[in-house]
Amino acid sequence: MHSTRRIIRCAAAVLALVVLGQCTVGGDDEVGQGGSVAMEGVDFLNRDYVVHWHRVSARDGSFEYEEPGIGTYGGSVGRVVIGDFSGDGVDEAAVVLEWMSGSTTGRFSDVALFRWARSGAEHLQNLGDGDRGEGGVSDVAIKDGKLLVERFGSGPTGSVPEFVTTETFVLRAQGLKLVGTSDRTSVVWLAPQPREVEIRFQPRTSRARLRGDLTKAVSAHLMATAGQRLRLSASVGQQDYEVDVVHGGAVVGSVAAGGELSRVLPATGRYDVRVRPKGAIGSNPDFSADLEIL
Repeated sequence: MHSTRRIIRCAAAVLALVVLGQCTVGGDDEVGQGGSVAMEGVDFLNRDYVVHWHRVSARDGSFEYEEPGIGTYGGSVGRVVIGDFSGDGVDEAAVVLEWMSGSTTGRFSDVALFRWARSGAEHLQNLGDGDRGEGGVSDVAIKDGKLLVERFGSGPTGSVPEFVTTETFVLRAQGLKLVGTSDRTSVVWLAPQPREVEIRFQPRTSRARLRGDLTKAVSAHLMATAGQRLRLSASVGQQDYEVDVVHGGAVVGSVAAGGELSRVLPATGRYDVRVRPKGAIGSNPDFSADLEIL
C-alpha cells in the first residue's frame, strides 16, 4: 500500500499476528489540542500497550513480557499510520505490534487502534490475531476515510504466507465496522539467482505481492502474452532498491523504490523480474512490490 495518509515511524518488521483481547489502555500523552496535529506528536515508541492480554511498556520501540510455562517474549513497535477513519475530521492511529519468543516458532503481530480523547491518544482496541501466514498482518494504511489492514493467509502446506487479503474498516459511534474484504493476492518470495521462482496468481486474479530479502539481488519470472499491460508498484522501505523487468535479455522497464511502472508487453513468453539493492545494505533490507498483469 502506498497511499497511506501519513506513515510516521517504522521499527523492524516481523510478519504475523495473534489474538490480543479487546482491552483498553488509556492515553496519557499531553501533546496539545486539536486532534490531527496532536496525534502526530504522540510518542508511540514509548507508551503502554496490550499484547496477548499482557500490559507492556514499550521503550524506544521495544518491549517484552513473560508467558508462564513458555518464557520471555520480545517485541517491537512496527508501522504507525495516522489518519481519519471515523469521519469526524479528527485523526486516529493504527500501530502494528510484533513479537516472538526464542523458545517457540511463532512470530506474532497485531494492530492497536487509538483515537484522540481528553487531549491524549486513547487506546480503542486491538484488531485481531494470527501467526505468520495464519492471519498475520502484512501492512496497514488509512485511505479515503477507511482503515485498510492486510493479512497473510496460507494454504494446506502450513504457516508460510501464500496470499494476502485486505480488510477495510470504518469507525462509527457504534464502534469499529468491517465494510469489506478483498480477493486474495498471491505472495511470492523472491530468491537469489539461479534459483527458479515462478510468479503465480490466485484463481480469478492477476495480482501478486513480491517480497524478499535484498542482502543480494533476487528474481522471479512469469509467463505473459504480447499486448498485456504489466503494472508494478515498488514500496519504500529501509533499503533502497530498483526493479528491472527483462524479456529475452532486454530490459522492458525499470522502477526505483517508491515509483510505479506501467508497460505494454512487447512479446509472448517469459519475463524476469529482477530486484537489486542500491547503496549500502541496511539492517532491514526487506522489500515489497505489487505486480499486476492486465
